[in-house]
Amino acid sequence: MTKYLALLAFAAALAGCSEQPLVAPKPTTFQSKARTVTDWSRLSVQTADDIMKYMPVVPDGDAGVHMIDGKPVGSNLLARRLFLHPADPTVPFNRTFHDLLSLELTRRGETVTRNPAGATIVNYDITVFSYNHPPADAHLPGSTTLLAGAAIGADAAFAAAPWAGLLVASAAVDITREVVLLLGDQPNAEVALDIEVMTDDRSVYKGVQFFYIEDGDVPLYVGALNTPKPNPLQTGPIAAAPTPARVMRVTAQ
Repeated sequence: MTKYLALLAFAAALAGCSEQPLVAPKPTTFQSKARTVTDWSRLSVQTADDIMKYMPVVPDGDAGVHMIDGKPVGSNLLARRLFLHPADPTVPFNRTFHDLLSLELTRRGETVTRNPAGATIVNYDITVFSYNHPPADAHLPGSTTLLAGAAIGADAAFAAAPWAGLLVASAAVDITREVVLLLGDQPNAEVALDIEVMTDDRSVYKGVQFFYIEDGDVPLYVGALNTPKPNPLQTGPIAAAPTPARVMRVTAQ
């Protein structure tokens, strides 16, 4: 009798778990999330990879030429030094992301400068979107099979020893609960990370990444109150290389 009561309680627990709200129709489980600084580092790696992949195809029309041989200074915008310009430096994410992105670009052989003069200016900004998604009713795939299989396994374990059956039932409940919690993750805050390079009021390179964040982490992506965002900086021409000075000495005859 004891084993059947345990199985009944186990079945009820699984049934209750299977009714937990899940994301539908697109679970966020498989979408990008940022919950730790490690996730910010992952974003910096992806951003650096995109810059290294797409920036070489952006021609540098304002590079200028050397005064001596008339040859262009650089063929594309990635040939210059890079200057990272956050839209709002008071945002905690921006300050950390700046250092992480600088590190990743340096690892890839690029030169990151603190002086925007003559550099390719990479502007970046973030926008936080807050939603109010109600819980979605969804069926946990395979919950009936899981329930039946766990009941059979627990019954077989009870045949060997009552305590073994209880362990099997408890383990199955824990696993099912974790699966439901994983699939049921539905954050209500999303961030868009916008990367842009501009020349002559034209956007010559742009990349956008979207990722979810926890509602309680929104302050990490919001700047100080009443702090206006600066305008994106323009990548200007490179100053022409000066002619080397010749030093002449005149001696009296």
